[in-house]
Amino acid sequence: MKKKLFAALCAAMLSLCVLGTTAASAAEMTYQKGDFTMDGKVDTDDVTTLLQYFTLTSVVGYTIEISQEQRQLGDVFLEDHELGMTDCVVILRYITLRDTGLETTIEEIAEEFRK
Repeated sequence: MKKKLFAALCAAMLSLCVLGTTAASAAEMTYQKGDFTMDGKVDTDDVTTLLQYFTLTSVVGYTIEISQEQRQLGDVFLEDHELGMTDCVVILRYITLRDTGLETTIEEIAEEFRK
């Protein structure tokens, strides 16, 4: 019972995050690959939200609607319109390298993972 309640609360919080980004996309902003939350920056919030989405939809079985643009922004690894753990890892690796001063792109990191 506690697990179901926790999962429901997480789903509700994630839905609020996802719904909150819909208004931002109406402003016709351009987002960088990996900016799943569509807040204009690629950071750990994107990884956390994408991980929550993946866990709740793939593991728990909830249905959470996201925009096609969010799906494209979060799909950094295989670019197959499926969001998964590897997408989270690629974005997190990009953030880590970027924040330590190394110049790289998400596309370069994804390519390394594909090898």
